[in-house]
Amino acid sequence: MKKISTLIFLSLLIPIKFADANLKGCLLNLFTFKNYIQMKKILFLIAFQGLTLILCANTYSILNTNFENGKIDRKSESVTNIPNLISDDGFFSLNFLIPPPVIDSFSPASGCMEDQIAIYGSGLTDVTSVFIGGINSVFTINNDNDITATVGPGTTTGFVVVTNSVDTATSAVMFYLILPPSMPGAISGTVNPCSFTVQTYTISPVNGATYYFWQIPSTWTGTSTTTSITVTVGTMSGNIHVSACDTCCSDPQSLMINVFNLPATPCPIYPDSFAMAGNVITYWVDSVAGATSYTWTLPSGWTGFSVTDSITVTVGSGSGNVCVVANIACGSSGACCMAISVVNCYAAFNLYADTSILHHYFITDTIMGVQPLHYLWSWGDGNYDSIPFPSHTYADSGIYTICLTITDSTGCQSTYCDSSYHIMRTSNYMVTVNVISNIMTSTNSTNTKNEISIYPNPAKNTITIHQSTPSSNQQLLITNILGEEIYHQPINNSNKQTIDVSQWSNGVYFYQIRNDKETLQGKFVKQ
Repeated sequence: MKKISTLIFLSLLIPIKFADANLKGCLLNLFTFKNYIQMKKILFLIAFQGLTLILCANTYSILNTNFENGKIDRKSESVTNIPNLISDDGFFSLNFLIPPPVIDSFSPASGCMEDQIAIYGSGLTDVTSVFIGGINSVFTINNDNDITATVGPGTTTGFVVVTNSVDTATSAVMFYLILPPSMPGAISGTVNPCSFTVQTYTISPVNGATYYFWQIPSTWTGTSTTTSITVTVGTMSGNIHVSACDTCCSDPQSLMINVFNLPATPCPIYPDSFAMAGNVITYWVDSVAGATSYTWTLPSGWTGFSVTDSITVTVGSGSGNVCVVANIACGSSGACCMAISVVNCYAAFNLYADTSILHHYFITDTIMGVQPLHYLWSWGDGNYDSIPFPSHTYADSGIYTICLTITDSTGCQSTYCDSSYHIMRTSNYMVTVNVISNIMTSTNSTNTKNEISIYPNPAKNTITIHQSTPSSNQQLLITNILGEEIYHQPINNSNKQTIDVSQWSNGVYFYQIRNDKETLQGKFVKQ
């Protein structure tokens, strides 16, 4: 008998053994031997740093032949042929097989669809598939002794089976699938609710269910474990889901919800917070995105009606609030209100720089009172005028307090002053302020009931011209202070035109609405 060399080089220092004639139980490792072992039908126990290698008799299957690039193919050979695998330097290598899987236990022993179970055993590192109750399952290999698997759709009560490239292992006992109650029937409730409203959704009871699991869209609030749920609707659309539950929960029943968000509150209200009894005034708001109509409310004794973003009213004798809400199909915005003071007379004005003419300013006034009216303009430099639309020239720049006092035929008097504007000029130039009418005029009019409202005035971005009784074949013409045409649009039986003025120069503009029967004209200011 030849002497057996005990010099063994192990790439991984872990216990290895051949368990039977099919090499089961061998781990994937690389062993390198000096010299060779030529023995038949005997066992070798070779100890190296406390590790054990057990070689079985010469009739087992071994990985050998074609020893190239560190690989040895599977083939039945006897140990006596091992010398044929020796390289020129006297070394040879063996690649041992992946071990077969072994299932010792799993937990829990029963469960629901989509539950996870832990499978315990050995040789699990290289598992390629897991079946629970005959259904392929999604799994995660935690280590050689532990796999986590998910109970997949279609699973029934049955055995747990794991497979790798060597063998298949089956659990000693079956996994018991717990069946859930039936899926609930249709969900009843509003499918197009408004945001921030309270809604209730219900289902019919399900046999065997001891509670119900509800899911609601993001931004909603509400909870329930019964056959109904009361929620506060949020701003997001989405699905409502409900499952019938006992130990396990059923597949969810769903209802798609399309939320209508309430429109924004239409604020502010234009134009002014004062009015004179008996006057006809148009109030308006900026249009609200998504609103389909508007609801206006007026002080007691006032008259007027509108479902649009403007309303023309006849002022009553008492003060009060003018309010408006924007509506959609399922609800309304918050209310915007403006307190209106009914006065016997009123005076106010606005001062604007003329962007077309240097050192030129305009004043537009707002006057209320019983005609005839007496005017008194004080220019703040010791000079006065007593006509409605004077023109005044300043000798020097400065901050002047300009005042307007009106007295109506009943003796009612109102005064308004403004010292906020710095009237400026350069040397050798005089500063002129012109007061211009802010009242629409009509020539050759046969439609005396057609009232024109223009808002907002002054305007920054858009201007809206509203007619109470429009006519056919009208033309809208807008000119600047120099008489140059800025805008021209044909209109036909349209009561409202909204014009983008955001790119226009600041100043006073004149509009005309005319056809072959009448011409209506007025002024507005671009700020």
